[in-house]
Amino acid sequence: NNISGNPTTSLSSFVAQGGAISANGTNASLLNLKADNVSYSLNFAGADTAMGGAIYANNTTAEISNATFSKNSVQAIGGNANGGAVGLDNSSLSLTKTQFIQNSAKSINGTAQGGALSVGTGSVVTLKGTDFTQNTVESANSKGGAIYNNGTVSVLKGDF
Repeated sequence: NNISGNPTTSLSSFVAQGGAISANGTNASLLNLKADNVSYSLNFAGADTAMGGAIYANNTTAEISNATFSKNSVQAIGGNANGGAVGLDNSSLSLTKTQFIQNSAKSINGTAQGGALSVGTGSVVTLKGTDFTQNTVESANSKGGAIYNNGTVSVLKGDF
């Protein structure tokens, strides 16, 4: 299963979320997202503020295993660029045997956070056998080439 080459570019609003998947639950009803053996590549989210080149999740519980995230990106013009591959807010994510390769976050006038993964406030991430290779952030104020963490991250096994 491959999900690739999906752009999300916002010209009429100021925010782009999730180049391939945008999962937005509510506080009363969390969304559940499960993916196994999927490749996410060349997905893009771009706007004034951009989050999650492949996946953006808000108030969501997600389990992803045996996946590859490669060459996904976010680019922001004036605001923040969060999570080249995955951006989270108030969500729970379990990643098992997953690879993040050459994902990027770039902001022209704001902050770039998490070349591969941006863990926002209220989010909890568990990494099991997950590897991060050549992920980048680019801006005047860059944070976390592989992971930007403003929540809770547990690493049980992985290479950076």
